[in-house]
Amino acid sequence: MEEALGAAQKDNPVVKLPNKPHAKTGSFGAKGADFRATQTSLLKEGKFKQAFEMGVNDVRSAYTNNKALFESFGVTKQSLEAGIKKATEYFERDLLPVLEKQYLEAQKKSGSSN
Repeated sequence: MEEALGAAQKDNPVVKLPNKPHAKTGSFGAKGADFRATQTSLLKEGKFKQAFEMGVNDVRSAYTNNKALFESFGVTKQSLEAGIKKATEYFERDLLPVLEKQYLEAQKKSGSSN
C-alpha cells in the first residue's frame, strides 16, 4: 500500500488494535490479500476517500462481529470510534490534500485524466 499511496507506513492513518482483534479485520495477514489489493487499486485510481472508508468500515464490522474479543483487549466502541475519528481527521486534514495533489500532478505528466 505504501507504493500506491506514495507515503511511508508511518504516515498512513491507522486505528491501532491489539493483534488478536486486528486478526478479525479483512485486511489482516494472508487472508487480507484481496482486501489490500482492492484498496490499493482504489488508491491508484485516485479514489482515496473510498479506500480510507473501506478500511474504516472493515474495522467497524470486525468490532461488531467480535465485540467480546475486542472488549477483552480493552477495545470498546467508544475507544474504537475515538481512534477512527483521529485517523479521519488526520486523513482529511493532512494526507488527502497531499495525495490529491500528487495524483493530479501524475495525471498531468502522463497526459491522462479520470
